[in-house]
Order: sequence, then C-alpha cells, then structure tokens
Amino acid sequence: MRLRTGGLVQIGWTTRQAQFEPEIGTGVGDNDDSYSYDGFRRRKWHGKKRMTVLYLTNYVLCNERVRYNYNAYTLIQPSENVYGLPWRAGDIVTCCIDLEDGTMGYWLNGEPMGIAFTDIDKKEEWYPVCINGL
Repeated sequence: MRLRTGGLVQIGWTTRQAQFEPEIGTGVGDNDDSYSYDGFRRRKWHGKKRMTVLYLTNYVLCNERVRYNYNAYTLIQPSENVYGLPWRAGDIVTCCIDLEDGTMGYWLNGEPMGIAFTDIDKKEEWYPVCINGL
C-alpha cells in the first residue's frame, strides 16, 4: 500500500468479530481480534489492557461521619510495543500474514522489518484493513 500521508495510519489484519469504536479511539489492533502496525508512532498493536478507575461522585455527612460514594469504570488501553521504522508520505508498506507459521510481518519500501506478531490463530479468517486517523 502506498501511503498518502506520513501521519497516523494503522495497517494490519482483522477478523469479523473485531469491533472498532473510533469515537473513543479504538481501532485496528486495539482488541484481541485484530493486529496492526503504525509507522507514525512506530508501534505494533494487538489486544487491550483493562484498568479500573474509581472516581468520587459525592460525599454526605451521616451521623457525624463523612460517607463517600464512588463509581467505577473500565478504561481500555491498547497494549503497545515499539516496532518498525518511521514512515513518510509516498512510502510503500507491505503486510503479510503466514497462516502456516502463525506469524505476521511488515516491509517498508521493500525492506523487511521483521516478525511483528507470533501465535496468530491459523484457523481464523483474516481480512486486510487500513485505518487513516487523520
């Protein structure tokens, strides 16, 4: 694929089960059903980490004691790993998945950047995907 921008783009593979929520910033590679490489941030993405966050909603005085009320929500943060080379507009990115070995790798302008992911589900149907964040 020839890049039209050197900015935020995620290129990779997804299954039909993957769900993306661009409104909250989750895209390709931000869940367990997709993988991606982003040369703007020089990261490879797969999976998610969950972190529970508590926040104070209010407090009341009850029998001369302060009682605090909290709510909780789960913040999803994608796992991230440094990978690959930085890209520029006009560069050509190649993404290959090897379903015999269960690996995925990327090339930039014909130069291999190495295996990005291992243990890819060989029985799954994978679909190429590219999301432009700009």
